[in-house]
Amino acid sequence: MAELRLVIRSTSPGRLVGWVTAVVAAVIAGLLIAQVGVEGYGVRQAVVVVGCLGFAAVGVAMLRGLTLVEIYCAVLVWVSTFSGFLSEVNVGPISAHGAWTLIAIAAGGVLWVMSSRQRASGLSPLLFFAIQGAVSLAFVPLSVPAIQSVLAVLAFIVSIAIVAASGQHIRSLVGRISKTLRHVSWIAIGMYVVTVAVWGLGNSNIFGPRGFALLALILLTWNYARWRYGDRSAGVRALGLLGCIVLSLSRLAIVVALLLWPLSRMSSRASVKGWARILALVIASSVVFFAAFEAITPLRDRFIEGDVRPVGGVSINVSGRDDVWSVVWQSAMTSPWVGQGAGSAETEILEHAFKVSHPHNEYLRIFHDFGLVGVLLWFWGFFVLLGRTFLAWRRADRVGDGDAYVHLAAWLGLISLALGMITDNSLRYVHVLLPLGIIVGSSLGLMGDGSRSGQRSDARTTGRKHPSASRRTTAIGLPSQPSPV
Repeated sequence: MAELRLVIRSTSPGRLVGWVTAVVAAVIAGLLIAQVGVEGYGVRQAVVVVGCLGFAAVGVAMLRGLTLVEIYCAVLVWVSTFSGFLSEVNVGPISAHGAWTLIAIAAGGVLWVMSSRQRASGLSPLLFFAIQGAVSLAFVPLSVPAIQSVLAVLAFIVSIAIVAASGQHIRSLVGRISKTLRHVSWIAIGMYVVTVAVWGLGNSNIFGPRGFALLALILLTWNYARWRYGDRSAGVRALGLLGCIVLSLSRLAIVVALLLWPLSRMSSRASVKGWARILALVIASSVVFFAAFEAITPLRDRFIEGDVRPVGGVSINVSGRDDVWSVVWQSAMTSPWVGQGAGSAETEILEHAFKVSHPHNEYLRIFHDFGLVGVLLWFWGFFVLLGRTFLAWRRADRVGDGDAYVHLAAWLGLISLALGMITDNSLRYVHVLLPLGIIVGSSLGLMGDGSRSGQRSDARTTGRKHPSASRRTTAIGLPSQPSPV
């Protein structure tokens, strides 16, 4: 019965959640309208209000007739996309964004209890990492950064577990997720282009450029993967997201986005043709980067002006990060085994009166806050997920399985997270971790689904597309065709 309550397609719960979402968004819009009336009207306030009203419409239009898990995933992705609006409103002592994180974790926990509580293997190290962070809260002064650092990782784990535990319903769920990510990609492109047109490159009026770029990277990995397996519209979305990342002026995100392009085209079987394709895409990515570097003056200035340090013989603007990293490293060495507790790195930075409030290097922050134990737990859990998604992609690609793009997207998404952690506080961005968790959970769920075990595409034995392959689709809506060599 517990399983039934979760997976029955009942229109009533879908409508209820949709209307609740619509009402909440409308109330937020009303509060902002009232605030505009007091403080004066502006373009930024108008955009925020319109965005909230748009989200209210989404609540009515998108959440009817879905299973509870499908509703949960759709809401996570949509709210993550509109997270810039949530920063405009406070809910008591915390921001609406913080309240949303708590709701996402609580709702995920309830769904897991309502389900068969099927375990998603491979999450134990990350769960131990989150438990270590939660325990450390008892030994440090409570602060928003401390609580946020624990809740964000917990939300990531919950989003993976909920999707991965969908059992026999995983294919229907992944189809819904794919549709949602497609819609969200178009909306993210359109919204960010509008903000650039109104406020200029790299503006932070609605979306923080760094936060938006990291979210766009996750959406980009999904579209790269679908593009690689024959979805041409995904190619258009991928190029649009790549352009938005460039317009955000987020340096590392631009480099990662261009790096993921050739990675998304690698072959599961080594061949001269495959390596030549990757080399060609590396050259194309380099051309795109240098063209943007030369053509966009603010982007060039972000790299070579300001706090410049020599890196590999090239002078690069490090934005003061090296000074912050030095202080945090020295502080971390005073308690290298178990760290100084969640949020302690931010406390150390604030005591030295730096202009930034985060270390801007998540690996260093993990070492400072949770010590070598936390570092080992994080890398253990992360590489388990990275290895499982890569092996699942390689197996699926070699047999021409239509699920290959899901595993590839999960693997690329994890790589983008790992690279983003080098210079950004990626593990604090819940709006990035939740969509990534859903994608990774989709990959893990498909690994455990045996409904297609032993099925092969017609093209696998001949190396050519079946004459009717263009008219056939997989169970999750992707054209059934062979992967590139």
